Amino acid sequence: MTQFRPCIDLHDGLVKQVIGGTFAEEGGGAPIENFVSERESRHYAQMYRNDNLVGGHVIMLGSGNEESANDAIKEYPQGLQLGGGITPQNATRWLDRGASHVIVTSYIFDGSNFSDEKLSSMVKAVGKDRLVIDLSCRVCPEGGWKVAKDRWQTITDLPINYETLDKLCGSCAEFLIHAADVEGKCEGMDTDLVKLLGSWGKIPLTYAGGVKSIEDLHKIDELSSGCLDVTVGSALDIFGGTGISYTECVEMLKEGGIDFEWGDDFGAPHETFIAEKFEQPVIVHRFPTGIKAFYMKRDPENEKVVLGMDILAPEGYGEIVGGSERETRINVLEERIAEEGLNKEDFDWFLDLRRYGSVPHSGFGMGIERVVAWICKLPHVRETIPFPRMMGRLRP
Repeated sequence: MTQFRPCIDLHDGLVKQVIGGTFAEEGGGAPIENFVSERESRHYAQMYRNDNLVGGHVIMLGSGNEESANDAIKEYPQGLQLGGGITPQNATRWLDRGASHVIVTSYIFDGSNFSDEKLSSMVKAVGKDRLVIDLSCRVCPEGGWKVAKDRWQTITDLPINYETLDKLCGSCAEFLIHAADVEGKCEGMDTDLVKLLGSWGKIPLTYAGGVKSIEDLHKIDELSSGCLDVTVGSALDIFGGTGISYTECVEMLKEGGIDFEWGDDFGAPHETFIAEKFEQPVIVHRFPTGIKAFYMKRDPENEKVVLGMDILAPEGYGEIVGGSERETRINVLEERIAEEGLNKEDFDWFLDLRRYGSVPHSGFGMGIERVVAWICKLPHVRETIPFPRMMGRLRP
């Protein structure tokens, strides 16, 4: 059965989630960041240890990460693998500090050419049972994949195929493979790569890249017949990936003993209950059409819900953003106006915007006062309004 492998990615000494393909060469621009944690690496290591999660990895993305990596390893000795700049000269030091395995990529190449000699020296230094070979890769223009090193920026001559896996499996305990082109995007995994890796299955192999939901985990388990483990980063709530659907929220409310039916709208108590499940603002998406405006575009795969979302702030501050994709087809808008029993003439100006040309687009509104109240931890939203209307005071 497919197992979840946790991760701690370090960049500039901080725990981050980044889009893998956006790294520049050493000294170049910073990668695109999905999430930068306010917590130290040991916090996540402690979490993984408490939950008995094994086989996770700590990856140092560039220099300046040794102290944070050491903190994580120290917090969960023999529970985490360590990668990033690993060589025969420093590998044993990390194992002595408590890493269960070391992960190697760039060292076993001369430039962009794979080196049997360098791999042999790596195995000699630590032994194959404590070595993980990272074969993270990028898609080739001619098809297939080739290993990418130097934070996924240098394409090597080593292809990802059965021959490569067969050749290298005798020199390591397991493989780690990031699909760098989809890494960090939360837009879906590389299904073809998952199928290839899952059909091999001679030693443990972990896939990472693009996983966006629990459904993806089930799909990986199905495609690989349970032979492929998976790492999830940016999609996890602990790394800021807090998108959940309205339907998932309904189940959450019911499990919490709250009387709520699908199709109802959230009130303040419901929003507070949901937001308390997360440490960061949570995006709730795909609301029932019956509780949203007629101009919100319906999901083509499920007409009962709209392609809309609300952002709920934690700690009881409620909805701070609401938005959706807008319906651009004038005939559909006219039908919706009629269904809602609205006066079409009142919306002539709006329909003209579509009648005389429109493009697919989305929009949102932000409650600035609530955002400020949440950021500043104020006791009430009225504290952020210059002239709030209150009992006994309707005018400034």
